[in-house]
Amino acid sequence: SVVRKTTSGAPSGFSISPWPPAAVLATLLASDLCKDVNGQIIGARGSEIYLYNHPRPVRFLHHTGGWTPEQLADAIIPMLTERVAALNAVGATLVERYGGRWHNWVAACAPALYAQGDGLLERLVTEFPRFNDVSTWKGHQVSLQKLSQLGLWSLHRGLAPLGRTMLRDPEMCTAFADYIVPVALRVMGIFEYEATLEQRIMNGEVLPRDSEEEIEIRAHTIYATALLTDEVNERRTADGQLLIPQVDYRLWKSYHATHYPHHLTRTTMY
Repeated sequence: SVVRKTTSGAPSGFSISPWPPAAVLATLLASDLCKDVNGQIIGARGSEIYLYNHPRPVRFLHHTGGWTPEQLADAIIPMLTERVAALNAVGATLVERYGGRWHNWVAACAPALYAQGDGLLERLVTEFPRFNDVSTWKGHQVSLQKLSQLGLWSLHRGLAPLGRTMLRDPEMCTAFADYIVPVALRVMGIFEYEATLEQRIMNGEVLPRDSEEEIEIRAHTIYATALLTDEVNERRTADGQLLIPQVDYRLWKSYHATHYPHHLTRTTMY
């Protein structure tokens, strides 16, 4: 328990804990009282404790057997350099065309993902190529668009409580093809890998970005999640229908901490 003591500087009727708030929080979380608490983001400041919503990781690095400082530097420095270059390019376009404000860009677009070239998704991947998540598979262009769709969907959901409609066609969103949703589908038995590919993933082998295997995993994730959403909605009432991103989130939230191996790819697209 936390012992509270009255100090001469405290207002009458109040007591001040001698413990720093972060120490109190760390002590509680390390105790048996919190043995079932996991995967939460909690902050402490002064007399206030914060429980945060769950953000999605924006980058993930894995190295079988753990990291040495040299290995981490070799992996993370190029990724950070690429990320900084991408953000600078995005910022330059915003400053040049939209006064440096995202809301000016949003206002210049049609309030939809697709609107004959004027939709938010269409313009985002055109005007800001960093978000254009397209791969070539056996001569065919495969549009995956993970980050672009996730950003627009998050904005759409964030504005909904304010009564504002960001997207008039949210049903056009696909799953956000990353590395967690595929492993969720794999663990649930919704899809499976060819035996050789399964072994490579289990062994922690890195699949090159835009390789046939990496593209197929992401594309099948989008397709399987769409089929899963259809099956779920057949069992729900007309006023309880789900959209694909909602099913995607359920999968991601349930399996983002799974210990089952997922595919590894060095990329800044997810």
